[in-house]
Amino acid sequence: MSFLGVDMTVKLKPKDLDYREVGVPASISLAFKTDDCRIDVTTRLIKGQGNLSLLTNASLRGEDWAVSVVVDPFMDVFRHMVEVRGLVDGACVELVMPEIVSYRKVSFALSDVPGVGALLSNIPIPIPGLKGVVNAGVYIKVLEGRTDQVVINEYELNPAGEDAGREWVELYNPTTEAVDLTGWTIETQHGIQGLGTLGGVMMPRTRMVYQFPGQALDNIGEGFPFEESMVLRDERGRRVDSAPFSTDCWNDERTWQRAKDAADRWEFKSGSRGSSNGRDLFSILDLDTVEQVYFAAVTESLYQLSSGELSMEALAMTIETALLRMLERLTSSILDKEVVAGLFVEVAVAEASSTVKSGMQMEVIWRCGTLRDALHDLASSARPLTLSLGNPFQAYLDGLPSANGIWLAMSAFGAVGVPKMICAPGYSTEVRYQASVAVDLGVLAKVFGLRTSGWSMEAGVEITDVPATAVPMFKAPYGTTLDIWLCKVTVQGVVH
Repeated sequence: MSFLGVDMTVKLKPKDLDYREVGVPASISLAFKTDDCRIDVTTRLIKGQGNLSLLTNASLRGEDWAVSVVVDPFMDVFRHMVEVRGLVDGACVELVMPEIVSYRKVSFALSDVPGVGALLSNIPIPIPGLKGVVNAGVYIKVLEGRTDQVVINEYELNPAGEDAGREWVELYNPTTEAVDLTGWTIETQHGIQGLGTLGGVMMPRTRMVYQFPGQALDNIGEGFPFEESMVLRDERGRRVDSAPFSTDCWNDERTWQRAKDAADRWEFKSGSRGSSNGRDLFSILDLDTVEQVYFAAVTESLYQLSSGELSMEALAMTIETALLRMLERLTSSILDKEVVAGLFVEVAVAEASSTVKSGMQMEVIWRCGTLRDALHDLASSARPLTLSLGNPFQAYLDGLPSANGIWLAMSAFGAVGVPKMICAPGYSTEVRYQASVAVDLGVLAKVFGLRTSGWSMEAGVEITDVPATAVPMFKAPYGTTLDIWLCKVTVQGVVH
């Protein structure tokens, strides 16, 4: 039916409530079109195992812009309650609410070193009951992969040549048990919306490739670059895993794949159909050795702070010397491990017991590469980062490394934790809430008119360093730490 230019379609399938374990008993669609844009909204009532849920999809399109919205209030299909994606003025914009990041982390801060921590945490300021706090350090972490169920590990949206019959998706079983896929399905979200039926048994740590019989996946949807996604469902229709919205307009051998088997981070690179995307080596990294080397390196470098007055220059020299000493002493077997690493400097104001504090933090983040490369680049970043605290543009001009995968972040934070006097050295018992902005170095290169192959930036509000055991509702692996983004916005420059 149509009313005042709005087309409305209502579909009712009451039998889905009585006879089917999974179905869509009701849906309503609205469409409105003008000379400049088109708006489409569809809300579905979805029946799952013993429950009903709602899923709303909306899209707004103009001549040179597009916005897509997904609202999944019970997170039954997608990983977020709200997902908004758009293409505006040559940039891809994505907003998600919430975003849960699970990882394992080891960190080394100057505040953990006896004597130095007391010196940096008790700086007099002219406000009664408060004190200044300065801290700096290094952290090493990896995003925690999925180990409890079968995952979508890799998929090909746009193979070289003809697409029909050559699109595929790879599943991976990271668990220690065999999984029967009888009745499981792969549901496409935008292209030929439908189900691909699976079967067979996946043994532990094995892969299975499902090839779509025809052309089922969108490469790029009418000018909007993030259009296709897939959902893996079990025999009862329950969501097991889903892939991110993505595009592939290159018509070559590159695929979308997890950076490591079952990892959370996705990359677009040369395909590895039916073979490993790379093992997660962090689990066999000897963290005790890294920690011992770090404390020894910091202790030997403290003369930079103790030989003269306390200054940001002396702090920078201490950090740089300590990182270079770590490079000298760690073995190749440790330095060649794949990690995410960061170097941070922060200035804050705290109350007398250091239970509550608020301040600003600036950090350089190495998001992909080996520990060797990360330590080398972080060492060369220590001076520009420390001396240009609060000014990312000056830090870039002062000589931050220009390698791919390096990000510069700034955040304003508040923190609540256990008083330092009863906290064991080296153990973080602090939970932070912060607003942050992070940019890769391509953004700064673009600001200064330099050529760049692309750029990205992130911003949002998050609660960080939350123990997974404190929020069991997120079902994160035991022993991990969570960053809970209440709202996260990502902007990426489109490379033409």
